[in-house]
Amino acid sequence: MNLQIVTPPTGEPVAASFAKLAARITHSSEDALVDHWITTAREHCENITGRPIRAATYLLTVENPDAQVIVAGLGAFTVTAVRAVTGSTTTEIALSDLTIGWDYSRMIIEHGSGWPAADRIE
Repeated sequence: MNLQIVTPPTGEPVAASFAKLAARITHSSEDALVDHWITTAREHCENITGRPIRAATYLLTVENPDAQVIVAGLGAFTVTAVRAVTGSTTTEIALSDLTIGWDYSRMIIEHGSGWPAADRIE
């Protein structure tokens, strides 16, 4: 299983103006440093919790899928497309054919009649 970030989060969860106010910084010469602190803090929290704080787009690739595809550690997110790939042929799998459930912090994706024969599922 390979997880890649396609579109990183847009914006940060804390505004730089709020962080400057909390740190009692009144000038703009430290703006780049404050932005760096905010980004670093978000990334650190995501690494510790294993969950994204801001929405992003990911591509999950599963080689030779079993009956279930279990995705752990991403928090709540939405499945927008599932494709079966064989060689250079890509087939879209209807989301209505999938069962998507949650088990604690893991998302479990199952295909009603079993995954189609494919090199990988994306």
